[in-house]
Amino acid sequence: MRTKILAIVLICLFLICCTAYRLHYDIALVDVERPEEAKERYGERKIIRLEEAYYKYAFEDEMIKILWIIHPTHLEFLMRNKTNHSIRILWDEGAYVDESSISHRIIHGKVKFDDRTKSIPPGIVVREGILIAEVLPADYITDSKLIGSRINPLLPYEYKYFVRKKESDFKQFLEDSAEKVGKTIQLLLPLQIEGVIHDYIFIFKINDVELAKEK
Repeated sequence: MRTKILAIVLICLFLICCTAYRLHYDIALVDVERPEEAKERYGERKIIRLEEAYYKYAFEDEMIKILWIIHPTHLEFLMRNKTNHSIRILWDEGAYVDESSISHRIIHGKVKFDDRTKSIPPGIVVREGILIAEVLPADYITDSKLIGSRINPLLPYEYKYFVRKKESDFKQFLEDSAEKVGKTIQLLLPLQIEGVIHDYIFIFKINDVELAKEK
């Protein structure tokens, strides 16, 4: 009981004594790498920016059409299977590559946080079917006794500016964020169809970052 009361007091102090700033990143899908056999079998690729839509970018070849949006803590996609065969998404063999070129194991949004280190069954997209999924790096989830599990952002995203916090800390936050511009993040999705695995690597470029005061 005392722990809960302390947590409430800390949250109240937090809301009173700090100013929150958030960053908005302009992140674009700039390339999709496929194996040679996928290029030969599934033809030319198209990457399209979608204006005034929920999903911001689309990739399409003769096997799939996949729509993307980047959230602060995860990537979300809608995939349509354009073939007459089921497609298996091999989550255990996928990877998120951060802006420092470090590879991370991925999970999808329906995996319980406590199960994030366990093997994940493949996702199935039936013939001419659709699958919607959220994807995030498994090790970006951290545990705390006070607030429980939380998802760390893909990129520096939010700054809580306390009254006693040093101005230099805020400047460093902005500098660290600005250094991300021009770099890329990548997502490897191994897609299995008719027993053959095709590694699709979706490459997103960080074009710009803007600061907005929240409250």
